[in-house]
Amino acid sequence: MDSTLQVGVGRATITPPIGVDLMGYSRRSRPSTGIHMDMYATALVASADDTTVAILDCDLIYLHPPLVDEIRDAVAGFLGTRRSHVLVNCTHSHSAPTSSPVKIGGEQDRVRPEEEAYIRSLPHLLLSAVKQAGATMQPARIGAGTGRIALAVNRREKLPDGRVVLGDNRGGPVDQDVGVVRVDRLDGRPLAALVNYTCHPIFAGSASRLISPDYPGPMRRTVERETGATCLFLQGATGNMNPRNPMHPDTREAERAGTVLGLEAAKAFLEIDTRTTVAREYWLTSVATFHLVRQEPVEPAGPDRVAARETVLSLPLAPVPDAREARRILEERSAALETLLRQTTDPDELNPFRYQKMWAEMLLRTVEQAPGPLRVDVPVQAMRLNDVAIVGVAGELFVEIQLAIKQASPFGSTLVAAYSNGCIGYLPVVDAYPDGGYEVDHSYKGYRLPAAVAPGAAEKVAETALGLLRELAGEPPTA
Repeated sequence: MDSTLQVGVGRATITPPIGVDLMGYSRRSRPSTGIHMDMYATALVASADDTTVAILDCDLIYLHPPLVDEIRDAVAGFLGTRRSHVLVNCTHSHSAPTSSPVKIGGEQDRVRPEEEAYIRSLPHLLLSAVKQAGATMQPARIGAGTGRIALAVNRREKLPDGRVVLGDNRGGPVDQDVGVVRVDRLDGRPLAALVNYTCHPIFAGSASRLISPDYPGPMRRTVERETGATCLFLQGATGNMNPRNPMHPDTREAERAGTVLGLEAAKAFLEIDTRTTVAREYWLTSVATFHLVRQEPVEPAGPDRVAARETVLSLPLAPVPDAREARRILEERSAALETLLRQTTDPDELNPFRYQKMWAEMLLRTVEQAPGPLRVDVPVQAMRLNDVAIVGVAGELFVEIQLAIKQASPFGSTLVAAYSNGCIGYLPVVDAYPDGGYEVDHSYKGYRLPAAVAPGAAEKVAETALGLLRELAGEPPTA
């Protein structure tokens, strides 16, 4: 039984054909016209003591739950591990192709044949990245550090009339930390970098029709250029976090922001020493007397540890209207679309109204088929690589939950990866519900849910994640 940490990395290109619809903006009705940068799926596989985990970083807005289950099962089968030991994170780029039958943008009422073929290719491409990583496994050391950069801002801006809009709330909660994990070969040469930052990838706005990873792409390129390590990006809890300078008609600001973030991550990476060291003192006498204190390597105190846990939470939705009210809502949305059709033929103007009507149709079908309380399943995952922990959640978490998890984690370094293993929609904190706003009142429609997740769900996710982390750390459960 080998307790030595083994790590491998691999990558597959997942750039779709030009002409597919891009996801994230309902107002962007027209298909893609070009490619800013290639899109990637990057894999890191780690094992120790007969336990293997896999981490995948994908340039996609999110993965539909049935598809992510297929991917995780394929990866687990290939590696001889369990689904709970496979984390599939999406960067959440809003200039990425459709990866789900649920579309926000483009032709929202159908998935075209070329898009369907692309979606079906994803499990094979992601498995290819894992196979590359598995074939390059080698003894490794791991360490972690933190940078800091103010690219993001809390976006829940409250206007004088009490409305909450997607704006600029400089006084709101924010996490500007750049979490960095460094993996080295035993000779000290860099092998991999994990970078965790928290900002919606919307530097490129709805006017851009280029296929793009947004800022994570230039960030990876910069880290790899500066360090020589293969870089993975894990998107944080961006549910209420936007760029300070968002939604440009081209990708130039995404390039700038990604490059600056990459330089900060590279700086933090280069400051990490993956060796176990102790301080030793030396005295040297020459023309002057020197008192030297140096960090010098020693044998690690204990064996390497790799482990993972997962719980699937069944979270309640807010109450849904009855069938009569659902019919009224559908009639209202249909009438609004008909009114607009008499005023314009601009598909960018019409698409948000078509989106609203499609949701109302789904709502009526749901309440007719399944009246009563409804629930949604949310996987919550925790993984450890020595003293580094990663929490994966299948939702758009608010940053307050990320901050709470990091503060209470028993590990020296904890990364929170939202949009992991699927995405059921937004998980606002309890305090956000009275103020409403997009995340509370509207966002669930884009995920084709009949209602928002009920208050308290985000806090339940935090409690569950911390329980899994304590279990991984060998701590007793809290009362």
